Amino acid sequence: MSINIIRHLQIILILISLPLSAIVRADSAAVVEGLQLPAWLEHNGIRHSLTLGMSLQPQDTVETGPARDY
Repeated sequence: MSINIIRHLQIILILISLPLSAIVRADSAAVVEGLQLPAWLEHNGIRHSLTLGMSLQPQDTVETGPARDY
């Protein structure tokens, strides 16, 4: 195959994969991007330690430690 055909196939694959990646991300309501411990996630009645990059669903509950009053 020529390099032009390979390049066109790569572009087509990228264009096809873009909408698919949006569909995959659409299943989560939010993603944890910042975190100050302690923090927990309750998902389906099970408590997990909250971590960066974790996906959150609308039914999830996030619990944090006590607030500080300065």
